[in-house]
Amino acid sequence: MLIRGLFFVMCCLVVSLVQAQDSAKVNLAGESVELSDGTLLFNFSSLDGASIENDGLSSADSARIEFLLLRAQLEIDTDNFSKAQKFLKKVLRLDENNGEALRNLGDIYAFQKKYKDAVIYYLKCLPLLDSAVMAYYNLGQTYMRMERCQDALECFTILHQLDDAPKNTLMSLAQANGACGNLHAALGNLSDYLHRNPTSLPELRYRAQIYMEVGFFADALADLDLYLTAVDDAKSYYLRGLARIQGGKDLIDACEDFVRSRDLGNFEAERALKKYCE
Repeated sequence: MLIRGLFFVMCCLVVSLVQAQDSAKVNLAGESVELSDGTLLFNFSSLDGASIENDGLSSADSARIEFLLLRAQLEIDTDNFSKAQKFLKKVLRLDENNGEALRNLGDIYAFQKKYKDAVIYYLKCLPLLDSAVMAYYNLGQTYMRMERCQDALECFTILHQLDDAPKNTLMSLAQANGACGNLHAALGNLSDYLHRNPTSLPELRYRAQIYMEVGFFADALADLDLYLTAVDDAKSYYLRGLARIQGGKDLIDACEDFVRSRDLGNFEAERALKKYCE
């Protein structure tokens, strides 16, 4: 395959759920969260199978295509994507159904944040690859960046049913379900993932976030207790303080969490201290 390695789109870890003021809750479950195993990362790797062979090509055209794909790879290796695109499009002039060229054009356009163009090429390549696993994955992530959560959810649902789906597919499903407001479905995805990977801390915190949104404060508190044994995080102390208050737990412990959060630099904790602890 042409594009190797990973295109990292690092996303901020979002956990602010309940404002210190008496305002309505904000649904943050679909926002970008830095999860393990590459969730919300464009995964431009060589996991897809090669294109289904076109028996109608002459041996000369087949050799020419192989040469052009190699040239495109050399340009990609030096981050010269404009030249790579030219070689890939020459491939398509010889074989308009070359899934490998179509997928890699989709990858390049996604890398360049030209998401509409990326979607066009991903959709074209899906039936033309021996294995379309990473094409489905990248298409789903592209839809997420376009805020088309239902389309992303459809991609990740199909992907989850494939035997060779990436191990982070459940997390992609959780993100898409969260973005679409399907919070209980997102909880199910997260719980399934954590059952298999119980030490995955970012997913644990994300689940706590959703527990807060659906009002399961005791469950949120349990996840945050475990998370904070490993990570000294201002936002998480603030969130745990809110979980204690919303769940009717000890106010003294909640105020201690707010103090710790404030001391670590979280301005929201200062407002919570004034609201609940003075």
